[in-house]
Parts: sequence; structure tokens; C-alpha cells
Amino acid sequence: MLETGDRYTFVFVETVQDCVNARYFKSTDTETIAYTLWCHAHGLVSLFVRERMRMYPEEKRPELARKSFDMIVKMAESL
Repeated sequence: MLETGDRYTFVFVETVQDCVNARYFKSTDTETIAYTLWCHAHGLVSLFVRERMRMYPEEKRPELARKSFDMIVKMAESL
């Protein structure tokens, strides 16, 4: 039986594979694309949960996170 994290990872990799199949990404390296996006998302969540964003004004934090995620997706699209 898969652990909860393993199940979510499996679903995430399947979703990225669907994007690769639809040619959303130039690269066909599904595992690396999924790993990169997962790491970035995990980092964003960790920063918020551990309150490591205090150096930025509170009202600006959601916008920074959104822009950062948009940027990593654009970077992944160019792979």
C-alpha cells in the first residue's frame, strides 16, 4: 500500500505526464519536470508554513508566491 505522500506524488507525475503528452512542455522528461515543480511547490509551502516570508510585507506575500509559481511554470515550458 502506498503512503499518502507516495499517492500524491504518483498523481502529480501522472498529471505532468498528461501535460507532456499534450506537448505543454518541450521536454519529454516527465520525472525531472515533475520533480522540479514538486520541489518548487514544496519550497513555497514550507516558506509560508514556517513563516520564513516575514521579510516581505504580508500583503505582498501571496503575489510573490503566485508570480514565482508562474515563473517556474514558464521555465518548465521552455525545457
